[in-house]
Amino acid sequence: MTKSDDRQPEEMKIGEQVLSEADKRGHGNATRRSAAGAAVGALVGSFGGPVGAAIGAAIGATVGYKSGKEIDDKNNRNSDKS
Repeated sequence: MTKSDDRQPEEMKIGEQVLSEADKRGHGNATRRSAAGAAVGALVGSFGGPVGAAIGAAIGATVGYKSGKEIDDKNNRNSDKS
């Protein structure tokens, strides 16, 4: 049986690769905010049971993505002007 500590560095590398790629493509804020929104939505939705957690995570991720995408689009427009 493997220890959870053995897997953590690899999981961290994967997460860093995903965020790095999202930053390169100009979607860094949307990626981070959708993950945070899903976590918050699941936590709030968990008061409604498993179904509430699932729905809360989906709504939270959507709201986080939309707000992050607006920021990314604004930043990308500003960088195009320079």
